[in-house]
Amino acid sequence: MSRLRRARVVVVRRALALAAVVVLVGCATSADQSDSISSRLDAYWDTITQKASVDLQEAIATCMKEHGFDYTPVVDTQTPDRRSPDDDPVAYAETNGYGIGTAAMHRQAATDDPNGAYYENLSDSEQRAYNNALYGEGSVDADALEDGDFSELRQGGCYDLAYDQVYGPLKLDEPSVLDQYYPYVLEQTSSHSRVRAALTQWVSCMDAKGYAFSDPDEALQGFLDRYQALASRGAFDDDDRPTNAFAALRAEEIATATADAQCKVQVGLDKAWQDAWRDAEAEFYDSHKDAVDAWFAQQEQSG
Repeated sequence: MSRLRRARVVVVRRALALAAVVVLVGCATSADQSDSISSRLDAYWDTITQKASVDLQEAIATCMKEHGFDYTPVVDTQTPDRRSPDDDPVAYAETNGYGIGTAAMHRQAATDDPNGAYYENLSDSEQRAYNNALYGEGSVDADALEDGDFSELRQGGCYDLAYDQVYGPLKLDEPSVLDQYYPYVLEQTSSHSRVRAALTQWVSCMDAKGYAFSDPDEALQGFLDRYQALASRGAFDDDDRPTNAFAALRAEEIATATADAQCKVQVGLDKAWQDAWRDAEAEFYDSHKDAVDAWFAQQEQSG
């Protein structure tokens, strides 16, 4: 298995893991108040994740230098689609689905590896040592890898060490006051009478389109799980083209998300959810204002 092929598997797997967080948090915190807790958290996490992506590459370079190899940090040169599903939910879904496959494709296209020429100039033994340093030591079944079975990929090496070093400390549940925030607001929102009525109508609308889901989260989570499973087998070929399996899954994601968005608009589910979320968030903030403001002030000082 080539170094670049292995890199694709690792990058796509990590990209999908991060996409899961972004998609799930984004869906849960849609709000139209710029000073709301969710909006302030969105801005905080945008800053943190942008810095973390740079720190990850620098940590890999430091680790590889300790192993005696040069490594140039990989810079994301692509500009992602910044449109929000809230702008036009149906149009967004028709192009991006839930945004999962789109995120993976963006990551793939953005990974213009500046280390390729350096790697190709290494001897065979040096390339093996380079791979061991970057991806971890251990034996793999080359035939299985060529057949597309990536389930036995070895772990460890500078990439995994750097990933754990940089992303390990980033935990959504770290601040105690926000331990209570998501569960409270989510429970209040999901149990609101207007939301429950709209959800019942959404289920009927989706059923009429041929989809059997109990709620939008079930549809979304199903695709997250399937993309994660696909990433372990390989989602892109050696020429950076999506595999047939990836293309088929993305087409299904787009079709399902489009139906989802159409039904949400038809029954007013998003409006009911956002109104209920805003009210519950305001209630939480009124009860925890000092603690919430103190936490954000601390993040600004430490950042």
